Amino acid sequence: MAELPTAVTDNTPRTFYALYTYHTNSLSVISCSLDTEKETDLRKFIAKKLARGTVYSGSGNVTAVDFPLIEDSSTPLECYYCLIRQGVDLETVDQTPPEEGFYCRECVVCFISPADGSLDLFRPELDKFSDSLLPLLEEQHRLEFENKIDKLTDVNQQLSKYLETWQDTAINYVCRCVQCLGQDIQYLIYAALMNNVVEFQGDQEPLKTDLKKFIESCSLSDLLSSSGGDGKGSDSGSNQSAVLVDIIPGGQWLPQVLTVTVQNDACEIQTKTSTKFCEEWAKTLTNGEQKSAVFLKHVMDSFKLKAIQDMNSLKRLIQQAENDHYALYRAYVFLKNCGNGRILLHHASVEDHTVTSPETRDVLVALQEFINESGGLELLQT
Repeated sequence: MAELPTAVTDNTPRTFYALYTYHTNSLSVISCSLDTEKETDLRKFIAKKLARGTVYSGSGNVTAVDFPLIEDSSTPLECYYCLIRQGVDLETVDQTPPEEGFYCRECVVCFISPADGSLDLFRPELDKFSDSLLPLLEEQHRLEFENKIDKLTDVNQQLSKYLETWQDTAINYVCRCVQCLGQDIQYLIYAALMNNVVEFQGDQEPLKTDLKKFIESCSLSDLLSSSGGDGKGSDSGSNQSAVLVDIIPGGQWLPQVLTVTVQNDACEIQTKTSTKFCEEWAKTLTNGEQKSAVFLKHVMDSFKLKAIQDMNSLKRLIQQAENDHYALYRAYVFLKNCGNGRILLHHASVEDHTVTSPETRDVLVALQEFINESGGLELLQT
């Protein structure tokens, strides 16, 4: 059982947030952690960015801050800003008061931190955090319209309290996961790369949320669906089953279920399966700066890039093997020696744009025969 880590602490300069309503090129502050003077500077700065018309709803931007926000003006800062558009409930539009802006308000959220690259590295997480503000924003907007001041004050306090957690929620989760699981983090990495089902049990909801985000951050699904081929990816279960080859000698590959129990201030993983590649990934995470989210994310992205490069190499060998038997042997050797063959072969077998012809399917079947005859691909299990 791995012990839960204590809260992640760092000595970096303060971070900030700001939340505005946006209407006809005008920004009005909802909540902000800056003093009045600095908030005014930030509002002018963001207004200029918005005026250029390059901001899109749901996808944040990161830019350098070119004016001082903290006493140490020599510390460079960067700002993430994102346009949030409150959706229209088409079922209730007829009942919505006719005043313009009631059900189509736009907001802008800003997060500011030292320019260490964290905002760009964790931009997908920040996008999701920004999107998670919508329920509170919609409730706030409704209470404003109904002039329910007491309830509105409570919602505003909830918004401010939630915004204060932006760095801890969207960035520092990687630190907590690595510190909690240590080398066992390799089993989560393997599950993420294989798209296995992960079931969480126990009563520690914050850590379960962190682990889910870590798994999602390690996944290759989005990258593989946009790399090579026609870029359409694989979203049909029937198509996958038609071309799936045996990865386990004597039987067809089936998705595994990884059970993670988080209870009594401890975390336990069952069905521990991994590869050399995942083991090395975990060692690099645990042997480095475990309190540095930037370091950990760089490691994660580097290993994901290596996996994509290996995947592309395997695809090229599979294509060459349609007309070259030696390329088939080289594909076999590559899978045996890369330390990640099981995962690569799985993805090559289920991607629609990889398996597009009978010749390619024949190559995969022949490749699997080589692998079965040699005892299968190396797998780490405990």
